[in-house]
Amino acid sequence: MPTHTSNRVRLAVGIAVPALAFSVAACSSDDNHTGETVTVTQSAPAAATETVPKTGAPASTATQGPAPKVLLDGTPVQAQFAPSHCEWGEDDGRPQLDFDAGHDDSAGDLDVEINLTAPPTLDDLSLEIGNTEWETTAEDRAGAKVTVDGDTYRVISRVTDDDDSTKQADVAVTFTCSRG
Repeated sequence: MPTHTSNRVRLAVGIAVPALAFSVAACSSDDNHTGETVTVTQSAPAAATETVPKTGAPASTATQGPAPKVLLDGTPVQAQFAPSHCEWGEDDGRPQLDFDAGHDDSAGDLDVEINLTAPPTLDDLSLEIGNTEWETTAEDRAGAKVTVDGDTYRVISRVTDDDDSTKQADVAVTFTCSRG
């Protein structure tokens, strides 16, 4: 009888181990994004790394960097574009860089999304200075020029006043994003 019980144990283990392995693989699949983490690395004098829970999107990396240089109709924009934040991820299956600088207040706010395709393209750009918010329209984005030189990104585009679509300006944004 002991051999019969031993065979049952082996059979149970033989079934349980593959089932357990399958459930672990199913939980780690990209089809279920709950419980994922994003590693955030800050490039400041005292570098720090923290893990932040995130759901609903693939894991991505983010870094903090220097303030951007912004020209509006050829004139340097005097605004506090700090802190700045770079985040690499995906949008509609394409690799994308999201750059955010400043705050949503009168001190200045800049948001740039670049599709890192060949060639790179502008997905979106908004610039808030004082009480004026400039945004790219679909037509503006189609005519935008994006260049990437190592960790330096430059976007030249037409922007439209969010409150008055008849007001347009040319914007040139240069910023640095390092993957750390």
